[in-house]
Amino acid sequence: MTNTIPYLLSALSADITNRSRCLALSGYTISYPLQAGTWYYWRVRTNNTCGPGGWSSAWKFQPNCPAAGIPTLESPSNGALSVMQPIELDWGDVAEATRYNVQVDNDIDFETKDVNDENVAVSSMTLPILLEGVSYYWRIRTNNGCQWGDWSPVWSFVAGEQTDVGIIVRDEIPESFTLKQNYPNPFNPATTIEFALPRAAYVTLEIHNILGERIETLVSRPMSAGTYSVIWDASGVPSGVYFYKIEAGPFSETRKMTLVK
Repeated sequence: MTNTIPYLLSALSADITNRSRCLALSGYTISYPLQAGTWYYWRVRTNNTCGPGGWSSAWKFQPNCPAAGIPTLESPSNGALSVMQPIELDWGDVAEATRYNVQVDNDIDFETKDVNDENVAVSSMTLPILLEGVSYYWRIRTNNGCQWGDWSPVWSFVAGEQTDVGIIVRDEIPESFTLKQNYPNPFNPATTIEFALPRAAYVTLEIHNILGERIETLVSRPMSAGTYSVIWDASGVPSGVYFYKIEAGPFSETRKMTLVK
């Protein structure tokens, strides 16, 4: 079309108000980044010596969404038996993940979904108490802010008995006895103490004050090999330095922690 300059207008909404370009050619390459999965609208009109013409009808397009990664399931291991409760599900972090969808069901077809949480922000989740001795199936998918990815493979486990209140068990068999530093530290009012048992042992885990006086026993019973996390709620004691001590078979260790209120 002679003596004309076409105009291109693109926008984030159908009213086409936020961007325009004056062109001498019948084409335009967008040089700024667009949001994947968002609808964009565009239209064109010409201009000659008599003035601008009418707008073309508006068209729309949507940039492709990048594929969301598939999570790698880690724990409990596939087919694990008698997993002590409460059960913590763990999976590998997925790059660009904004949230995860976790599904757990006693039906491999996931028709009823005992758990269906679409807003899990981290790569782990502690399940509610499940029926002991029942097989459960679980799977995870990722949302990258644009779309949901494919489901992970389906893994299964058999729910075991419930552990003491405040103890979380992970399906990991360590190579050695370990007592880790509590976290957070300093803390107020609760903190988590993690320990690992390479084999079954009678475990005692106690809290002592600065004078060496025992103020609370968190664990005192036989325990299977595994990795455990115990939450200590110190709401009823004053600020100060405290010590936690574990004895498990031949293993004994004491660590220091600080309560700041």
